Amino acid sequence: MVSMPVTAAFGQEATGVASQNGAEESSGIADIVVTATRRSEKLQDVPVAVRALGSEQLQQRGITNFSDLLRELPQVQSGGRGPGQNSISIRGLNLAQIGLQGSAVAGVSPTVAIYLDDATVAVQGRNLDVYVTDLERVEVLEGPQGTLFGASAEGGAIRYITNKPNLGKMQAGVSLNGATTHKGAPSFSANGYLNIPIIKDKLAFRATVFVDRQGGFIDNIPATYQQPLAGINSDGSVAFCLPGAPVSLCGNAANAAKPQAVRPIISNAAFAKNDFNSAMYAGGRASLRWEVAPDWTVNVQNMYQTLDVEGVFQYDPTLGDLNVTRFSPDKNEDTFNQAQWSVEGKLAGLDLIYTGSYLTRKVNQKFDYTRYAEVGPFAPYYICSYPGYATCATPRMTYLDNSKNTRFSQEFRIATPANKRIRLQAGVYYDRSNLTVDNVFFYEGAAIQGFKGQRPGGGDVIRDYVRPDGGVFFNDALRGESQFAMFGEASFDITSKLTLTAGLRYYNQEISLKGSVNCGTRVANLPNGNVCGRGNYAVGLAGRSPSREKGTTPKVTLSYKPDQDLLFYVTYSEGFRPGGFNRRGGSGNGFTVPFTYASDSVKNYELGWKTEFANRKLRWNGAIFYIDWNNIPVSIYAPQISNSTFVLNGPSARVKGLTTDMAWRATSEFTVTGNFAYLDTSLHDYGATPAAFRPAPGDGPRALTFKPLGSPLSLAPKFQGGLRFRYEHETSSGNKFFGQLGGQFVGSSRTSTIKSVDFRLPSYAQFDASVGIKRENWNMELYALNLTDRRATTYTSVDDNRQLNSTLRPRTIGLRFNWNYDE
Repeated sequence: MVSMPVTAAFGQEATGVASQNGAEESSGIADIVVTATRRSEKLQDVPVAVRALGSEQLQQRGITNFSDLLRELPQVQSGGRGPGQNSISIRGLNLAQIGLQGSAVAGVSPTVAIYLDDATVAVQGRNLDVYVTDLERVEVLEGPQGTLFGASAEGGAIRYITNKPNLGKMQAGVSLNGATTHKGAPSFSANGYLNIPIIKDKLAFRATVFVDRQGGFIDNIPATYQQPLAGINSDGSVAFCLPGAPVSLCGNAANAAKPQAVRPIISNAAFAKNDFNSAMYAGGRASLRWEVAPDWTVNVQNMYQTLDVEGVFQYDPTLGDLNVTRFSPDKNEDTFNQAQWSVEGKLAGLDLIYTGSYLTRKVNQKFDYTRYAEVGPFAPYYICSYPGYATCATPRMTYLDNSKNTRFSQEFRIATPANKRIRLQAGVYYDRSNLTVDNVFFYEGAAIQGFKGQRPGGGDVIRDYVRPDGGVFFNDALRGESQFAMFGEASFDITSKLTLTAGLRYYNQEISLKGSVNCGTRVANLPNGNVCGRGNYAVGLAGRSPSREKGTTPKVTLSYKPDQDLLFYVTYSEGFRPGGFNRRGGSGNGFTVPFTYASDSVKNYELGWKTEFANRKLRWNGAIFYIDWNNIPVSIYAPQISNSTFVLNGPSARVKGLTTDMAWRATSEFTVTGNFAYLDTSLHDYGATPAAFRPAPGDGPRALTFKPLGSPLSLAPKFQGGLRFRYEHETSSGNKFFGQLGGQFVGSSRTSTIKSVDFRLPSYAQFDASVGIKRENWNMELYALNLTDRRATTYTSVDDNRQLNSTLRPRTIGLRFNWNYDE
């Protein structure tokens, strides 16, 4: 639900449509104003590849969350396991995926910066799934944005721009939605906003509230499970072997001949349920705008959101359509609160802008981990009798994750007038974040076998309490990052049509990791815990943490605007993100895990254009680019080396591509919009990749090595795009009837550049449609998503020792009602 009155919209993803930024023209495509260069400018005048969805487009297309956005943004790629559990990339900068377990402490920083207004909200391991309501627009900036937007903007940046309080008039709105999903549960949502001028033209307040329950469509079907014999030798030895391997391969022949261990059979009857993967978004946003004096404004805003997810958003294709078997509860509670403030004014002809924000995000998650018993080399030790392993307890296992992220940032910048021949802007930036990680691998059978809960050990204790009995492995960690930066950008009009822009960012960052990795034991109340081998960070990272890094990121653009309808530009830009630490560095079964990993680097070469024809009835924008991506950090899970995920600097990659979009207003009633992206991605060389992870003759298809040079990057289809048709007709009575049909095609891609977790994702197409009626201040529409009920595989993981597929929501048919009041 958005805050603007419902009017005709005919723009497209790259350009936006009629909004508060620009009035609709009767014969052409409306302008939209963006702040991609930290100045307010018409999108067609900005020499940056930007896609913008205005408030009206967000409403017309029913966009409320990140998955909805993906349908409209072919230059953005994503893979993951459900709401708030995805990784995001732009222009194909994605090498490999990491499982959710341990992603916060072991994951690398993202390659895409996420902003809520002017405040960054990106964190490791998971995207912040901001609910889309009462937004002015969503901007997607393609390519490295390190000069103006800082760390992690290597592939680009996604910015959610909220509607600010209106000082001059009262506004209000309500949006209601109900839908039914084929083979799934019903969904409903209700959103509302209210804008009140407290002191007309001086002080105003705006509030937004929302609740959105999305019904499930995955069935957790009744099943039983028994721990396999693999890994259990009756003489007390422990062996690591793959599921389905003969017992003789898990030990010597004499052990194989001994009696089998007694292994109980467990049932999931307590958790079996149809449509068990629901998601609930709820929260609100409140903001205050005060015009202190002419040209001086203060803004204060706070947003609170909860995301409660039940079940899993993946199914097991071997069990039939949309079925899975889970043996312990799956639940994810993701809550964030962000306060931000800004002061904007003019002094001596300069624009002065100060912004600050404080973000708190808490994730409490538990999910079924039972099938780790099939591959975990030490699982029998924890859940079977010792010595001898003659009798085993229940194999039911659960992963418990409690993490908290805080982020405080401030920025001050100045800018000279935008109408001068030489234009300057410069600023300083400070950011500090802390990520506290408390996760436990809980084995119900281990508690039965006498494994006692422990407090963390090591030199630095972060959360000092006794973990539950049966907690056989847990992380107690604090990851800290701080950064100080100075940046500047200057534009010089060489002629009235030719402009040179140059920018530079200097950064000085510090990264630290404290805590320990702890293992279970049958001895209770150990005063100093039971740190796993090499699990004391204070020892392993002594002299390494904290680490400090300095650097610069430049940007140069030459743009040519021969007339008001044409713009061409060439750009060179760079991006960066911080390095980090491994929890358990050192020698492990023939391989030395590095204690640290370094930053990577991105260099981008780009040619772009923005054009309008036929009296602004046809708009065509695009960009061709070439990217060098070097020293890429990659997350590795190799239990034969370490049962802790670690990160190493791996290959380099090259990306060549094209993104383009168009909008055509064929008549006053009929419009066509489209966009597509072409990517040619490849591993270029192995760089710093250790020999143990380079492919070798005789490697099997599931070897724990990188794929051959020339292989495509993960989640980067060669082609994806969309096309949308919209027709509107107004009758003499003032009723406006409309209909639209949209389609999206996504080419095939791969899930990883590492063989052991690489799967093919087939190409697919999906379609949506809607028809409705609207009058001056309300509209109602009947809509359908995934019209053909396509069961496309959008991501595949093996984190649960099963191939589980993420997919599109099945065909969904619903009814929306929107009402807006504008004084």
